Amino acid sequence: MTFSLLIAITVVLFLIMVGVSFLLFGREWIRARREEKFSRDLGMHSGLVSRLRVTSAEEFEAVFRQLATVQDFAMREAILDRATEEAPPESISLLVRAYEDLGITE
Repeated sequence: MTFSLLIAITVVLFLIMVGVSFLLFGREWIRARREEKFSRDLGMHSGLVSRLRVTSAEEFEAVFRQLATVQDFAMREAILDRATEEAPPESISLLVRAYEDLGITE
C-alpha cells in the first residue's frame, strides 16, 4: 500500500509539473503561432498593400472597395498600417480617409 501511494504521489506531482510548464510555455507558443499565421495571412494581401500605395484616386477607390470586403477587422487595419509605412506623401490623405471610412480610430 505504501508503494502504491508513493507512485500515485509521484504521478500527481509529475502531472502538476506538466500543467505548470504548459501554463508558462504553452501560452507563449500558442501566441507565437497566432502571430505567425497572422503574418502569413497579411503576406497574402501584399498585392492589396502595394495597390493601396498608388496615388490615383480612381484606382484607390477600387482598391478601397476590395479592402472593405476583407472580413477580419484587425487584418484590414494591418493592411492599412503596412500600406502607410512606405506610402508616398501624395497618397497619405487617401489612406487617412480609408482609416476614417473603415472606422479605425487609433
